[in-house]
Amino acid sequence: MPRVVKPPVKAACLPCRSSKTRCDGHHPCGVCTGKERDCYYQPSRRGGPRRGARYEEAQRKLTTSGTSISDVAEEFEPFLDNMIGLVSPFAGIHNLDLSPEALSVGDGAQQIWGQLTPHADSVLDLATQAGAEPPMMRAYHSEGDIVNSYYLYLHSYLPLLPPPVTPQYEDRPTVIRPFGENSQAEKSQVPHWPESSLALALSAMLVLIPVAEDQLPTTDASLTLRRSYAQLFAQTALAAVEKEIDDLSPGLSAVSDTDSCEVRSSLHPRLPAQLEPILALVVLGVYEYIQRGNISRIRARVNQAITTAMDISLHSLDDTVTEFSEAQRRTWWMTSWSTYLSSNINLAPPIISFHDPRITTPYPKFDVYLQPWPMIMKAQEVLFEANKMVQNIERVDETTDLSDFSGRIQRLDSKIVSLMSEADRHLLATFNETPEAPVAQTMWMISRLFIHT
Repeated sequence: MPRVVKPPVKAACLPCRSSKTRCDGHHPCGVCTGKERDCYYQPSRRGGPRRGARYEEAQRKLTTSGTSISDVAEEFEPFLDNMIGLVSPFAGIHNLDLSPEALSVGDGAQQIWGQLTPHADSVLDLATQAGAEPPMMRAYHSEGDIVNSYYLYLHSYLPLLPPPVTPQYEDRPTVIRPFGENSQAEKSQVPHWPESSLALALSAMLVLIPVAEDQLPTTDASLTLRRSYAQLFAQTALAAVEKEIDDLSPGLSAVSDTDSCEVRSSLHPRLPAQLEPILALVVLGVYEYIQRGNISRIRARVNQAITTAMDISLHSLDDTVTEFSEAQRRTWWMTSWSTYLSSNINLAPPIISFHDPRITTPYPKFDVYLQPWPMIMKAQEVLFEANKMVQNIERVDETTDLSDFSGRIQRLDSKIVSLMSEADRHLLATFNETPEAPVAQTMWMISRLFIHT
């Protein structure tokens, strides 16, 4: 009589599976009990009902027939879950001007409060510890050194000024250790205090860059030192801006006239002094956003900048080329770009629309084959449209008109894909060895980043 072979159980425990031992299916099983080991079981994820083409067709008809708003929301959910919540005024922002307790729990702001960077008013704990080296920072002895550092560190990302008229030299900062018993930032500790609003605003950005001699640039003491002086520079720059704007004569509205540009900036011979407060406001707006994390202040700064620019008719220049035309064009378009950036950050319409018919000022020019200015403005525009689309998705309710919703998404997608192809042109281009070729390449890369955001 043949021996009866007991078939293997369907629910073998994981230890028996891994050791290829016959399991009795009990919990715990006899093998694991005998070997005094943990016995655990995890159901297989294989198998399940097999649904054919008829089931798939029925499901397709169900989803395309008369659906409710909840059905539409469920259809979007698998694809848009990761997008919901990303478009909010505080998304990814660490506001140094607010404490964590002041942020709203509902908008998720507390969750993004950074713990790796201290508040600007934190105590200089490391500097007061025994044996700790006092924190240090950079300072400059002249306006020329400040402008030279601007071209070295900032110009590629913020091309505010015309091309340099003198060759750049190696950065020459003075290393100072101003914090002793007094932890307050003071002008007297800096060897040279700038006078113009633009030089002060640039100093607020430059002082944040650690010096090479600082071996611990990310400690609380070092961060607090640099931030405190950056804030002092920024506050002084804002006060200088107000004074310089008040001094602007109403007769300077025709900025293309040579007579209105007789006063030249001490920072650049082809920069009219009247443009300094506008550029300073742009720099201060960027500072408030990237350093302070204050999105309301960037909007206030750049809106004031573009209003002042329009007051002196920077938006309505023609093709006439003068000694100052490049500076005027860069001032206008960098101010416009920062305004659109603020609009995207705050999720609010810009103070001046993308296609305002009053704007006639030509784009600035780099000495390169592919000019980046049109593309970087288009990138801001399409990012604003994408932000509006995400906001519409977040606000879907029973009253929402979804008749052309799919078509709007498809049109936006086609526009983005077209811009992506256009933005990739610079990857195949060879830029000449000109002083501002790296600036143009950087702007192309920034455009691609905005389009892919």
